[in-house]
Amino acid sequence: MGNILMIMSFIFILQYLIRCSHSLNDLPWIADFSGVTSAFGSIIYAFEGQAMVLPLENKLKHPEDMVGPVGVLSTGMSLVTIAYAAISFYGYNTFGNDVKGSIALNLPNQPEFILVGAMLLLIVYMGFALQAYVIVDMLWPSIQKKLIKSHISSRYHVLFEYLFRVALVTLAILIAISIPNLSLIISLVGVTSGMLLAFVLPATFDIITFMPMYLEDNKVPRSKPTFLLMSPNFMIPEILPSEIFMLNYVYFSMAEKREFAPYEDYFTEFFQLFRLQFFALLIMFV
Repeated sequence: MGNILMIMSFIFILQYLIRCSHSLNDLPWIADFSGVTSAFGSIIYAFEGQAMVLPLENKLKHPEDMVGPVGVLSTGMSLVTIAYAAISFYGYNTFGNDVKGSIALNLPNQPEFILVGAMLLLIVYMGFALQAYVIVDMLWPSIQKKLIKSHISSRYHVLFEYLFRVALVTLAILIAISIPNLSLIISLVGVTSGMLLAFVLPATFDIITFMPMYLEDNKVPRSKPTFLLMSPNFMIPEILPSEIFMLNYVYFSMAEKREFAPYEDYFTEFFQLFRLQFFALLIMFV
């Protein structure tokens, strides 16, 4: 049901954006580096679905259909890429620099667009269970083991599971209420937790798994410092880009805030950015 509503909302919004007047001459072809960094964070955030891959593959009747040129993963990501590219291209051409963090916020206040907004709310409501599936699947078994060790009757386990799910939903609501700027937190999550999930953690796990084989195949003496071997072969190509984008995003965010905010409010703005970073890390670890 959520997918059907998403397709309907996508078609309605896209046809509206295409029919609107466009003025390409008034828009810059290339943004400054701060805009590129922010956009890169948003893109990474939008495509961060690694956490769903393994659980979904384990639940498939034919797991071999998950990968391949026409597999579930490649087909789904290709369609999502086309959809994101179309909405972002026509959305920016339509609203220019006035485009907001969510294209739905730029839609006019008319009955048909209010209906589209209601459909998007239903999509989030129906899809939240899928988004929280990985968290529950990872954390609940360990919690259940602690309940068993505490000699709590099994008939109360369902109640505790419901309370656990309610706590997750409440935490998500509190985080959403505490975020003052949607576009800023999307980019921040992308360049922090998104970068870690896409570049840092895979490289780290790769090092832990294959470094002993690498040392053995190249007959490297164990006495030689291992970190000197990691840097050129493993860590630099994968971890360094993520660190660069993280630092650049924080720097340009602070520079932008200092430009538009009075100096005496600088520490207030710094605290706001620190709070956003804290929520980004909280989302990553949850």
